[in-house]
Amino acid sequence: MAPYRGPLREADFCYDWTHPDPRMDALQAAVAGLVAADAERGEDAASTLGRVRALAGEAAGVAPRPPAAPAVPSRPRPPRLTEPWFC
Repeated sequence: MAPYRGPLREADFCYDWTHPDPRMDALQAAVAGLVAADAERGEDAASTLGRVRALAGEAAGVAPRPPAAPAVPSRPRPPRLTEPWFC
């Protein structure tokens, strides 16, 4: 990993790094933006996951998969992690 590891960000106690395939960094940025926007709007996690799957498929050049079945309306919404670093 040494060739891909950037400088240490001491304040965040982590290293910046880049993937050897720049498309992966572009996909990560797109997924992070999508997840942040969906979380801000309070979107259902299953819907967000479907959109993440579509982004990954598009990046891989794979035909889109059919969307997952909608969540059962009577099912209580599961608890969610709220830490900003999670996604």
